[in-house]
Amino acid sequence: GIDTAEIRGGTAETKALAQKSKEALIKLFENRTITLYNLNRDKYFRILADVKADDIEVKEYMVKNGFAKKYDGDKKESW
Repeated sequence: GIDTAEIRGGTAETKALAQKSKEALIKLFENRTITLYNLNRDKYFRILADVKADDIEVKEYMVKNGFAKKYDGDKKESW
């Protein structure tokens, strides 16, 4: 249900945002129990899941803090 900037490809600005997003996740996950639920696969066979870090809904955290955008599978917005 979210999309994040890609570390590979794109502009330098997009790559920098992707790196900040990665660092935010690492910090969020530290010393917390990670739970995956609603597991599925996408069209490329990647794992899709809702994720919680203790009681924090990760997708909501990422969107609220500007590290991700909501995404429903349609055309992506640019960063």
